[in-house]
Amino acid sequence: MLRRLLEAVEGQYTAARFGVSALVVDNDCDRTAASVVSSFCARSSVPVRYECEPRKNISRARNTALRLSAGDYVAFIDDDEVPSQEWLLRLYETIKACTCAGVLGPVEPLYDSSTPEWLKQSGLLKRTAGATGQPVASSHARTGNVLFTRQVVVDPDLSFEERLGTTGGEDSAFFEKAIGKGYRFVWSREAVVYEAIPAERTDKLYYFKRRLRIGNLSGEKIRRLYRFKALYLVKYTLLLYLCSAAYPFSFLLKQGVQVLLFVKLGYYLGWFAGFFGLEILRDHE
Repeated sequence: MLRRLLEAVEGQYTAARFGVSALVVDNDCDRTAASVVSSFCARSSVPVRYECEPRKNISRARNTALRLSAGDYVAFIDDDEVPSQEWLLRLYETIKACTCAGVLGPVEPLYDSSTPEWLKQSGLLKRTAGATGQPVASSHARTGNVLFTRQVVVDPDLSFEERLGTTGGEDSAFFEKAIGKGYRFVWSREAVVYEAIPAERTDKLYYFKRRLRIGNLSGEKIRRLYRFKALYLVKYTLLLYLCSAAYPFSFLLKQGVQVLLFVKLGYYLGWFAGFFGLEILRDHE
């Protein structure tokens, strides 16, 4: 997947408006990406720098990327994604037109013949993306497809929290802090990247556990930081009741609806556990 990504970066159409170089941060003490980068560099005209962050923590890897990145604009993309040919150009055009601190684009699932129909029906892989120029809320922000200005990259107050680097939630925490400082981020609907779906992500239990963990983090955050906690408790009690009541009848509907309700139950159960101080599944997949 990394080789495919690097080839797609090399093939970016830029309309001769900017140059492109790449930085690969390998979050693996065995340096498993080093040989891929080396073989790519041997035949590519795109400059690629390789760096290893041996301690397993996605926040540390992203902070290394921030620290070592060069250029007036810095794009982030995950190694299981592949961008459309005009990905960088569309991000660049939007950031120039909107005079903002960063631009995010959609991440669409890359289906193949092995993708089960229930996963397509469920909408679990559908991610929020607004119209071009629309502001991005921190809860919908992520680093799988984003272009930052240099100002954001070098800001000493902005980094990914290491305590969240093994649990998840580090992306939204980063953007929440940046937006709180006055930075503005917008969408570019045309800057699409596609995410591969490995075999382990075609298991229903994977999505249940993932949402259980995310709900657990959300419930804990509300317990620690939010006022009017009782209102949230009432809201999620009602949501859990409605979801539990609807779930037995979901077997009369499409399998995708069944799975979606099953996964939502996981989120709400995780939320209640986090709200009452119980940590569940904190290791990030």
